[in-house]
Amino acid sequence: MVSVDRRDSAERALEAELRERVMRLVATRGVSPARVQATVRQVVAALPAASVAAPEPSLLATFAATRADLLSALRAAAPGAGVRLLHAGRGIEGRHTVCAVLVPDTDRDKLSALAASVGALLSVGEAPLS
Repeated sequence: MVSVDRRDSAERALEAELRERVMRLVATRGVSPARVQATVRQVVAALPAASVAAPEPSLLATFAATRADLLSALRAAAPGAGVRLLHAGRGIEGRHTVCAVLVPDTDRDKLSALAASVGALLSVGEAPLS
């Protein structure tokens, strides 16, 4: 059961990191902490279990926008921006959508342009999944 405990621990770390990032992203938009928590839980549940053990150094890019198709838009725009999406999860609460995406560390400098192209706010950091 050690591997299950590690995965649970990694998922809790991911949830805490995402909650903090999303709260910063939407701080001035009147989104309640309860809505952020509900959305973050959806995102973490949507990420495949394999994402807790990324095969290469990766970043966790958190995108937030008021568009329901945010993940589809990111997937469509990523190749043109030169960004590889390794794993992604999405959560929606009301009008707000949050996407957490694992991307290779080498794509860091392309993420701002990707966020701008889909009209999303962006927070980037090391993936808290090791």
